[in-house]
Amino acid sequence: MKKGKLIIYGFITGIINSYLGACGGIIVVSVLKKTGMSQKEAQANALAVILPLSVLSSAMYLYCGYTDIK
Repeated sequence: MKKGKLIIYGFITGIINSYLGACGGIIVVSVLKKTGMSQKEAQANALAVILPLSVLSSAMYLYCGYTDIK
């Protein structure tokens, strides 16, 4: 798959994920499978990106006071 298409898919995935808060992983896994990765490799790569971003997002919510742990 050409690099330009991958950039466009990444941009579209980011927009969908920012509006819905989910569903971006489904698109990313599908695109990664089209590049020749197996299902397991595509899911592992998607999780490798999503997990650190989720941890960072959670930390920012806690730091800004949007989340009450109590």
